[in-house]
Formats: sequence, C-alpha cells, structure tokens
Amino acid sequence: MKIRKTVAIILAVASLGGTHLAWADEEVATAENSGTVQDTSAYTDKEVAPAIAVDSGNDAVSKPEYATRQDLDALKDLIDEADKKKWNSGWTVNVTGAIAGGYTSSNFGASGNGTAKDGFAIQYVTLGLGGNLREDPVDDFDVRYKTSLIWAGQGKDVGATNSGTANSSNTQLQTPALADAYISVDLHTAKKTLEPAWIGSVTLGQTLLPFGQENLSLEDQRPTIRTAQYVANYGIGRDIGIKHDGGIINRYDPASGVTTPLIGYTLGLWNGTGANRLDNNNQKALNARVLITPVAEYLSLFSGLTFGGSYYKDIVGGSSTTAARKVGKEWYGLELSWLRKPFLLTAESIYGNNPNLPASVNPANPVIPNSTVVGRQKSSDVIVTLFWSPNTLPDFQPLYRYDRYTSNNTTTAIHSIGFNYFVWQTTPVLYRTFQAKDTARVLKIQANWNIREQLPTQKATANDYSLLLVASF
Repeated sequence: MKIRKTVAIILAVASLGGTHLAWADEEVATAENSGTVQDTSAYTDKEVAPAIAVDSGNDAVSKPEYATRQDLDALKDLIDEADKKKWNSGWTVNVTGAIAGGYTSSNFGASGNGTAKDGFAIQYVTLGLGGNLREDPVDDFDVRYKTSLIWAGQGKDVGATNSGTANSSNTQLQTPALADAYISVDLHTAKKTLEPAWIGSVTLGQTLLPFGQENLSLEDQRPTIRTAQYVANYGIGRDIGIKHDGGIINRYDPASGVTTPLIGYTLGLWNGTGANRLDNNNQKALNARVLITPVAEYLSLFSGLTFGGSYYKDIVGGSSTTAARKVGKEWYGLELSWLRKPFLLTAESIYGNNPNLPASVNPANPVIPNSTVVGRQKSSDVIVTLFWSPNTLPDFQPLYRYDRYTSNNTTTAIHSIGFNYFVWQTTPVLYRTFQAKDTARVLKIQANWNIREQLPTQKATANDYSLLLVASF
C-alpha cells in the first residue's frame, strides 16, 4: 500500500507540473497569435509564488511549480539546435572547396634524377556544389548530388601521371578539370529503422575509384602530402561508371548514435579509361570492395577496427591482328585500420598486374598499338601509417608512414615522418584519418620529411621536405 501511495503522489506531482507548463505554452501561443507585444523587461529568472496555495489533502501544503524564463530559454535553445540538424525545407545547395599551398625542398627532383628542386607551389584548388534534391529526405530514395572542379598546380592528373611524379615543366600545369560529378540515390537507409537488415545506395557518374584506402581520400583529407606510390603508378584515381554501396547486419550503438554494418561492400562497373575520358571500347572494368567491422560499440577496446579487401579487373578483348587494343589491368588489395585512441593504425597491401607501357602512354588510358606491348608488369606495394592523437578532437597529430613499392625487381621504400596540425576545425568526423564532412570547415598544417631508399642496398637516395597549408570548407 505504501508503494502504491508513493507512486500515486509522484504521478500527481508530475501531472500538475506538466499542466502548468502547458498553461504557460498556451498563454505564449495566444499572445503570439493575437499579435500582442509583451513587455519582458520586468521578467526575472526567479519563481513567482502562486496567489493561492493548493491543499493536497495532506498536512503539508504543496505549491505548483511554474516554468521560469530560464526554463523557456533553455527549451528554445534545444528546439533551435534540433532545427539546425534537420534538412532544409527545400532542396539544398552546399558550396564546398579547398586550397592547398606550401613549400617543398628536395634533392630528388621531379623525374627522380637527383636534381634539386625547391620552391613555393599551389598544390591544388577545388570548388564544388553538392546537396540534396528532395525537400524532406527522411524516407528511402533520397537523392544526393555533387559536382566539383579541380586545378592541380603540380601538374598531377586527376587520374594519374605517367610516372606518378610531379611534372617538371610549367607548360604542363593543368587547367581546371572535372573532379566529381555524380547523382546518388539512397535505396534504403537507417533513418527510420536504426538497425535495418540492409542499407544501400546507387551512384551514377564520375567518382573516386573504390579501391584500397589511399585512393578514397579526397585531396584535402589525405593523411600525408604525397600519396602512396601505387596510386599514381597504377593510374588509380577517378573513373566514370555506376556503383552500389551497401551494408548488411547493421548494429546501432547508443553511445555514439551511429549505425554500423558488420559487412559493408561496394560493387562497381566502370569505363576503365579514367577521369574525363569517353569510353573508347566495348569492354568495361569490374570493381569490388568489402569491409568488415567486427565491433560496433564505441566504448569497446576494438572500436574502430575494420579489415577487408579490394579487387579490380579490366574485361578486355582484341587479338594480335588488331591495330590497337586496350590492355587489361588486374589489382588486388588487403587493408586494415584500427582507430583506437591514442593510436590510429592504417595498413594496406596491394598487388597488381599492369601492362608494360611505353613512356608516352598514360596508364589511366592504356590503349596502345600491339607492337609496343611487351608483357605484363607485376608490382606490389605495402603501406603502414601510425598516428598518435591523444585528444578528443584531432589537434596535433604526429605520424610515421612506411611505403615500400616493388616493380621490375626494383624496390623503393619511402619513410615519411611528419605531423598534421589542425589549427581550426568544425564538426570533425572520425573515419580513417579524421576526415571531415563536406560541409565542415578545416584549416590544417601538414609537414612531411620523406626519406627515399633504394633496396636492397638500403641506401638513402634522396630527401624532400614539404610544408603545406590546407584550408577547406
């Protein structure tokens, strides 16, 4: 009986407080609808005692609790904050971009001939538009879009250069080129159901090729100034085609508010000719990437641990009698990342079969005469990057990277020592290397010291020092 009576008293008090809060809301709404302007200069944060005490029937006299001005302001702030997180009532247009400039001192030279090359340079400039085409995208079939331009100041192709290094001639500096241009449809999301059996989307257009870790970092989100050696040497970059991203066995973590699939995957069908190039053959390229995230709980020891693999293959045809043909490529990749503070570890191992091409042919578009095909070039690359970032937000982030590339019985190892210093940033998102959302604003400094070794002699053949200031919005 005592328990039942106690519960009844608690419910009565809660109902009474809610009633008076409703009265206050009704009075405010009535005043606003009638157009009456109230003088709030005399309002205070102190409670106003009721004119009449209410006898609850017990010996003690209980007083109703009115909402104060401070309570209403706090409630208004919560509502405003919730509105900011919602999509706009109309279709959205977000302007994004980045600019990166810095100084490099090197005795390696643009062509690797040991010629020193120092100077200031604009590494790249990007500018894009993106957003959502639906008015209230909370259901399935949300439509997103993005289009962006890039100007590569160092002469690096959107896909890749022939040798994978910066061009030395100023005449080879590139004009703005189309970087991303796609439309993406979310077939099924976790917006309504936090743990759906399957989520997925379809993207049509020109995007970064989903192979490995390194190639999926946008220009302003790269962990180091130089990309891994295989990216340029394989001609990986962007391509035109269609891809499907999906995830199964989705798990929701209340601590982080994030739904994470146990198995995430990407399936793609591409022209295989690279960015900003029309398909000039009847063959295509197949691409697949799978990631496994064993643990979804943010507070777990193995939080942020993912591993998986990538596969890419050109489906080519032609015969020896054909005057020119497209030479096929085939790549395999394994990857692992463990973002467990204060250590952030990423690693990948890449193996590729690429055509032996003459120096005049771009590997991103290897359509060449049969007379120049001299076989296949097998190559491999191993990249391990270790970050140290003890803070909640990425502030000062020292790092070490080991990049070992082998091709034609020649091995080049690059030791990169440096740091990423995030001078200022908004709403960072923890992905592979603290990448930021497209709508976030970031100002960071990157500093790298690259030591090149020619193996197996382990002789340091060159050094270069780079300092880069990156501003993205």
